[in-house]
Amino acid sequence: MQRNGQTLCSATPVASDNAGGTWLVGAAHCFVTNKASANVLLASELLTPNTISIAKGFGSSSQAITTISSSATVFLPSNYCAGATFASLGKCPNFAVSDGGEGNDIALIHIANDFNPAPHNYPQINDGSSYPSAYTMAPVLSMGYGSNNVNGGSGQMFYVVNYVYQQSDNPGYHYLYNSYFNPSAANYGYSALVCGGDSGGGDLFSPDGVNWILLSEHTYGPQGACGEFYSSLPNGATNVSAYYTWLSSIISGEVTVDNCNSSTNCVTNNP
Repeated sequence: MQRNGQTLCSATPVASDNAGGTWLVGAAHCFVTNKASANVLLASELLTPNTISIAKGFGSSSQAITTISSSATVFLPSNYCAGATFASLGKCPNFAVSDGGEGNDIALIHIANDFNPAPHNYPQINDGSSYPSAYTMAPVLSMGYGSNNVNGGSGQMFYVVNYVYQQSDNPGYHYLYNSYFNPSAANYGYSALVCGGDSGGGDLFSPDGVNWILLSEHTYGPQGACGEFYSSLPNGATNVSAYYTWLSSIISGEVTVDNCNSSTNCVTNNP
């Protein structure tokens, strides 16, 4: 995703709208310019649709990146960053679990264009029934278009065969902790794979070796930590299954642009 032509965050396409458009899942903190009330997020505090564009591709040249849409409608939980206020983009003060967590950091994004015209075999959202068991090792494809400190700082995709998978669910803070473990690392064993710009990028899992589901989307990680090793799991991603019903109600059309802001726990930038 881009804001006024500049790289902003990542997102994962999850469904066609069957009318030529696409639904994507990303992170709420990529779209909230400020939050004046501790209790509720307002539509006026979101980036406007025409300031957001969606692009796909990897590489340093403009030819490698294709702009799919120059506008995007976003839907966020109105209780995002509950209990806190902030004055600039992406600055929810409760960012790490040690600080209380950045609660409900999820966004559903709609564009009027096909992200991938054919076929529409996007990763699926799931209610958690097909997730790997918590506190087990699971192969996960972790994706994002952030900058990093390897390979010249280019955007990367990571496929890690042995991913440490841990789950933590507290009210408003539904995190999955996924990190590659290297027992022979010089100091510690857990690597930080989430880089700046990876926010909203997806952690994907294939329960059957054919189809993919979106486990989580990247929420936070230490500054400048991509590729470094830590003694504990350094980055957290929001558990998408915890929001399955909320996401499904919007994708299915039960909650729309017209009734989102008057519905339970929904706010949109396109009222």
